[in-house]
Amino acid sequence: MRWRRAIAICCHRNSLPRNVPNSHQNIFSCFFRCAIRCASSTLLVFFVAQFGALLGAFQDSEPGKLLEALRAHRSASAVATIAAPRKKHFRKEKDISLFTAMAAEPAAPVGGGEELDDGDYATTYGIPDKPQFPFDAKKEEVVLDLRALYAIPFNTLEDGISALRVMIFPKGRCVHVPGQAGKYIVSGDWRSQYGICIVHFKEETKRPPELLLSFIDFAMLNSAAAGIFVESLQLPLKKSRAVFEDTSRITKIADIAGFTDISPSTAPWNVQLAPALAKQPILKRMGISKQSDIQKQYTQRLEKRISVCILETRANMLAAVEDIRRQDPRAAEKQLATFEATLDHTIGALKALPPSAYDTTLGGRIMLFKEDAPEATAAGFPVLTSPLRGR
Repeated sequence: MRWRRAIAICCHRNSLPRNVPNSHQNIFSCFFRCAIRCASSTLLVFFVAQFGALLGAFQDSEPGKLLEALRAHRSASAVATIAAPRKKHFRKEKDISLFTAMAAEPAAPVGGGEELDDGDYATTYGIPDKPQFPFDAKKEEVVLDLRALYAIPFNTLEDGISALRVMIFPKGRCVHVPGQAGKYIVSGDWRSQYGICIVHFKEETKRPPELLLSFIDFAMLNSAAAGIFVESLQLPLKKSRAVFEDTSRITKIADIAGFTDISPSTAPWNVQLAPALAKQPILKRMGISKQSDIQKQYTQRLEKRISVCILETRANMLAAVEDIRRQDPRAAEKQLATFEATLDHTIGALKALPPSAYDTTLGGRIMLFKEDAPEATAAGFPVLTSPLRGR
């Protein structure tokens, strides 16, 4: 009777029915079921303990430390990719040593290739050590070409007028044709330079080459300013997955050492140039994704281009005023009036050029001559040392 009572108590503890039959067969069946449940519970506790021990051992092991180091340099997706096939692919010592070497190296930016220093960037983008078209501000001067108008400022004290093309003349060898806007007389070699290329800086600046966007003339609309500057983007253009450089830098032309054309069909330009330029609102609106697209803009008359630029300038002006209005509404109204007056003056100056004077090729606007040529005086060309150069 005592052993039957013990079995009944055991069955009760394991949620078995209390009414245990008297037959030895049923008693053995109930006893067997109780033993299975007890063994399952014991095995479950054992496996949980073993898994915790294995997890702690892995974290303290060398692969675990390497995985933790990679997690600080790589994204979660990269860690999952490395950790998932660990048991399958890292079975031999040489595979584990390869895993160790991979973890020891700095992680590469996602989607951007290897981390490179300034010199490596030049190699990756195919940039030569010396510029294709050298430039020396002491021997050459730059003139903004309004035919390639890019942007009009609403605050001439802080910004200048921008263009996607300039003309580079020998210093002191060029003058404007009196009474004719956009026309010049030059003695010596000259050339034009477009944006969307590589700009090289002088060695003393210690700056690597960058992507040139446009040229800015601060003096054209502000008599208190002087000089032409370049707007550029730092390399690499792609910072990480789907993230491109969009903050431009402004540099005076005196710090420029030259320019180099780029090939948009070669890597990595073919996958990075267009997305990076699309981050610039005006270039995106103009549909410019490479240098050759600039020339297509010349089919549009300058007067129409000015009208489009004015609309964009007004939109930027209102956005700037709204930022001021959040802090001081009265100051915002006064600043809006100042911006409106400045922009109206700029529009009047551009329309008085007139814009139609620029609707022709550079060959029709720039005249070459030799100072000692008799036809120069006969044609009525002014002397290059004339005070007209200062106008």
